[in-house]
Amino acid sequence: MSADLHIHILEGIEESELEGMFYNSIGSKYCPLSYIEDDTPPEKIQGLFKKDEELREKYSEQKFSATGICNRIARTPNIWVGEVSWLADSLLDGDYVPSFVQAVVDIIGEDLPVIDEDLINRIKYAAKLKNTTRYELNNVVDIVNFLRQYRGKKIFTVSW
Repeated sequence: MSADLHIHILEGIEESELEGMFYNSIGSKYCPLSYIEDDTPPEKIQGLFKKDEELREKYSEQKFSATGICNRIARTPNIWVGEVSWLADSLLDGDYVPSFVQAVVDIIGEDLPVIDEDLINRIKYAAKLKNTTRYELNNVVDIVNFLRQYRGKKIFTVSW
């Protein structure tokens, strides 16, 4: 099962709302359980689980409602980058994450970078990486044109 990676413009939503989208995504800075390591003290683990429960109570009902966070984020300006299977990549032998998709995620990260020429050039360069998967990718010219249209805006990625 594959997902689609999109680059979204932070427009029409607040930065704080991203917590509601990603609080249960292991690996995300917004997910308390991402901070559990092998040597994490039990009392800290309890605190992280308590924070996770608080976030679930705060966001779970509204997350997928018609006016919920997911729907509002889906309506932000965005462009499709390519297909990816994060789950298959973590469970199976093989190549399920196109190098370009991984590079875009790494370049953008979770710190809401502002689109500038350096970021655009890094994404253009990443598009030259060989796709060794069976997954499709968007044309980099379309992605670059989209980014230039929103230069100066903050961006983030979502796998839908």
